[in-house]
Amino acid sequence: MSYTIPDLHQWHGRIDTEDGELGHRWHQIVEALNLEEASDLKEGNQRFAFLGFRSDEGVKRNKGRIGAVKGPETLRRVMSSTAVHFDEQKVKLLEAGDVSCVNHKMEEAQEELGKRVKQLLERKTLPIVLGGGHEISYGHYLGLHNWVKKHHPGKKIGIINFDAHFDLRVPSPEPSSGTPFNQISQLCEKDDTSFLYQVMGINPAANTRKLFQIAEELKVHHVPYYEMHISHIHELAHALLKFINRCDFIYMTIDMDVFSAPFAPGVSALNSCGTFPEVISAMIRRVAKSDKLLSMDIAELNPKFDIDDRTAKLASHLIYELINAKCE
Repeated sequence: MSYTIPDLHQWHGRIDTEDGELGHRWHQIVEALNLEEASDLKEGNQRFAFLGFRSDEGVKRNKGRIGAVKGPETLRRVMSSTAVHFDEQKVKLLEAGDVSCVNHKMEEAQEELGKRVKQLLERKTLPIVLGGGHEISYGHYLGLHNWVKKHHPGKKIGIINFDAHFDLRVPSPEPSSGTPFNQISQLCEKDDTSFLYQVMGINPAANTRKLFQIAEELKVHHVPYYEMHISHIHELAHALLKFINRCDFIYMTIDMDVFSAPFAPGVSALNSCGTFPEVISAMIRRVAKSDKLLSMDIAELNPKFDIDDRTAKLASHLIYELINAKCE
């Protein structure tokens, strides 16, 4: 079975007993949510659930550096000591376990991930999926797509991807970490729904002319990395909000290779010319405050190549920014 129930032993860290509740960190308040059992979650609470996706099979198929399978456990360890800056009575952090790619059966893991994401949405909980290669996005989107189809037929899901790559390759013959958004476009075409996709942070040197052609054919809006600068923050915010206004719901995915190598060395595909953390953080806060965000994930965190947990700590901080912006 590719789903494993939550293990709170992965959450541990510093405890400042002398500070009481004001000294709480995430590992002290996170609660287990077993998706195999009925839920007794209280109404009225704002809930965020961490769900791991333990797979780098897609990265392997895409000829990348493997190691992202260890991303979820590393992220949990690093997030554990994050300081609490929200009302613990009104906001709940939940540990929902892992979906794993077993025996290279990536497609089965993606189906399982979609099932678990849909379960979280059914429980009025915002999924934060911890990857894992960017094959995470197809499975993640399956869950969103099926939930919207059931509860909000006709409504449009927009995808915001902070990434150096389009990930629009045509599966040939197998899907991989480089194909998820092409697969999603095919799913949308099959179900006669809109494919709305915006990529911010594209590195042209890392994307062939063929990928730019596919992006143009699919009407993908993209922003190159050299425009993702703090001096352009107002223009970037305008482009982001313009896209959000076209959508009913938003799925946000953050590929850690969108950042320049000094900030994020622990990725499947190193980026020598990428973006800066403060720009992406500002964009994340704006997405969170739109009230359209359904879910988000972290992709391509590869602890095998990280330095002093630099990339993991950055990913952890981005999740912190999201949760706090949603709770303000």
